[in-house]
Amino acid sequence: LFRSFIRPFVASGVYDLPMTENSVFFSEAFAFASFCHLHQVDLVAESGVYKGASTEIWSLFAKEVAAVDISLTQEAEQVAERHPNVKLYTGDGRNLLPEL
Repeated sequence: LFRSFIRPFVASGVYDLPMTENSVFFSEAFAFASFCHLHQVDLVAESGVYKGASTEIWSLFAKEVAAVDISLTQEAEQVAERHPNVKLYTGDGRNLLPEL
């Protein structure tokens, strides 16, 4: 898995993205993105967006990212503006995620 996905991961530009406090580590992102690649995942549903750092990473690998947060930050909204495959939802993930 590592050997088959490392080149696409690096080529995606993920390492050019800024790291913010409380964001996913690149090693965690690689593990999750590799799993998604292996299982041909098309939709990533994320609960808890904060500034959208992980949301932006998922947008590089998934056809669609549905990201839910109680309160969306300006930074997260900017991520969605840059990536048309990201859809942000405001509300409680316990209620919104099952509907997605």
